[in-house]
Amino acid sequence: MARFQKLVAIVPQFLLGHILLAPTTPAFKLPDRCPVFFDKQRPCDPITPASFLPPSIDIGTKPRPDRIADDSVFADLLSALNATQTIFFAPWLGTWPEAIDWTAAVIGTHISGATRSISEDLAALNSRHDSVTAWKLASNLIDDYFAQTIAFYFGQNAVALRNEAYDDMLWVVLSWVEAIKFVNTHNDLHYTITSSDPSGAALGVFGRYAEIPAQPYHGNVWISTFAHRARIFWDLASHGWDTKLCDGGMLWNPQLLPYKNAITNELFIAASISMYLYFPGDDSQSSFSNRCDKFNPNDPDPQTYSGSRDPRYLKAAVESYRWLRNSNMTNARGLFVDGFHISGQCIRTTKVSS
Repeated sequence: MARFQKLVAIVPQFLLGHILLAPTTPAFKLPDRCPVFFDKQRPCDPITPASFLPPSIDIGTKPRPDRIADDSVFADLLSALNATQTIFFAPWLGTWPEAIDWTAAVIGTHISGATRSISEDLAALNSRHDSVTAWKLASNLIDDYFAQTIAFYFGQNAVALRNEAYDDMLWVVLSWVEAIKFVNTHNDLHYTITSSDPSGAALGVFGRYAEIPAQPYHGNVWISTFAHRARIFWDLASHGWDTKLCDGGMLWNPQLLPYKNAITNELFIAASISMYLYFPGDDSQSSFSNRCDKFNPNDPDPQTYSGSRDPRYLKAAVESYRWLRNSNMTNARGLFVDGFHISGQCIRTTKVSS
């Protein structure tokens, strides 16, 4: 009993000593609320990311005026999209001839995102009975841009990109994940079978007695193709994750001296969380298959096919976000300084990225 009372007296002193000796500015830590690897899917609390901005800048308290939808903004989007695809895109080449490999991937990302926005607007048009003509025009526009996206899949210089900088590879990932998001959105909005008829047949389309079974959006056949390229390039880009220098972070270019910059790490975060949320899985055994994931060298079985919500992508997003948040790559105003040139130590550049 005496020993127990002595222990009770010592423990508070021990804890108090550690509290007093603790650093006043601890490094940022992301709470591990969600498991990274687990046997079965189970719900977990979402993680609210901390802001990169310093505490003195509280964006949450700024007044936000009420905004009314401005149709002219959407009209400007359509105008810019039309110019990009009619003036600069070459269908016979499947790309934008004046673009280089990575800028073409960026444009492809924007085209798929804009097409998804048109599809969402098409849902509003479809809800009005007097807009059949507008619905047809918008639907034709969507099919036109999606056909160009398919052409870009074959026009993209995927072989050369495999040997380029890691940020270039990550734009490829984002481009094809965005294309997958468009197909899923367009299918869910306009091709979901809601008929009580179990056969889902549309009667009388090609004659009085002809029946056409209801089908999903034809773009669904391309999801596995897009997913395969996205997965290939995420695996390739993961080779840029390096823990020997600066305790983590993505290298910019495997061909040059070590340099870790903001945009490559931001792209890795964005690509990883996009793969976790929208990647449907990939079981392709293409000759261009690359199952080597350098971010998870101790994965129990990295060769095994995995479906959607693969935890390796969540792990990569969390770890890379944690590293960037602790990298001291922002100045007092919360702006990113573009990176670290590494020559035995992490030396931050003085140029602020715009």
